[in-house]
Amino acid sequence: MKNEIDLFRDSEKKYITSRRIAEEIGKMHKHVIRDIEALIEKRAIDSLSPNLGRVNDKEPYVIEDQYESARGMVKQYLLNTRAARILAASYDPVIVRKLMKLIDAMEEYARQLEEQLSDERIVQRALEVQNKKIKALEEDNEKLVVDRDQQKQRADLKEQEVVLANHTIRQQIPKVEYYNNVLQAEGLICATVIAKDLGMSAQCLNKILKKAGVQFKRGGVWVLYQKYAGLGYTKTRTFNYEDDDGVKKTHIQTYWTQRGREFAILTVRNYQQGKVS
Repeated sequence: MKNEIDLFRDSEKKYITSRRIAEEIGKMHKHVIRDIEALIEKRAIDSLSPNLGRVNDKEPYVIEDQYESARGMVKQYLLNTRAARILAASYDPVIVRKLMKLIDAMEEYARQLEEQLSDERIVQRALEVQNKKIKALEEDNEKLVVDRDQQKQRADLKEQEVVLANHTIRQQIPKVEYYNNVLQAEGLICATVIAKDLGMSAQCLNKILKKAGVQFKRGGVWVLYQKYAGLGYTKTRTFNYEDDDGVKKTHIQTYWTQRGREFAILTVRNYQQGKVS
């Protein structure tokens, strides 16, 4: 008996060919085909389509097949183990002995192949589990990167807010010091305080005084028209400060006297009542 078993594997099914059976028991292949078809006719074994899906291996069956020869394509049968045993039982004892050795060898080969497939399935399953773990780690890493980026953005924003606050404080310190040291001593009032008394913003106050013909803006500083300039309503003060680059600069601001405050409030009220065009 040859070492190699002539098997056909399809969807993990194992078969022995009628051609190999004929070779092993010393019969012509066409006679083995005849004996198989006789068993099919007696319904001792089933003949199944090669395109059939799942089959019951506990039942004896054959599948019609073809192989290529010098004469072209020739018919053969693929037998499962149970069908091969039934075929062996139809022969005399000498042939049965030869055929049973072939069937035993086929079953041993099929067992080894099944073990190999089982190992492959275990490896494949392990790879699938490993790939899932790797994917989960990658997703966790992506989430960590996103969280880290978001934390960095929040930290950068916080830092910008601190820088802006410090800048604002540096700009306001000279004004506050000047107000505390000079303005209060001289009784001068800023436009914001007067506007608050009138229930409006300093910007709105300055616009009304401009429309009423009291003041105009020059070089970023509000200046009274000549008509009111010498009446002691306002005074300008200059204070020094440093910008973000450490460059020293000066700023001129107009402040109202107590007399000017009363005049500004009266002018705004007259304007609101339509007494000033």
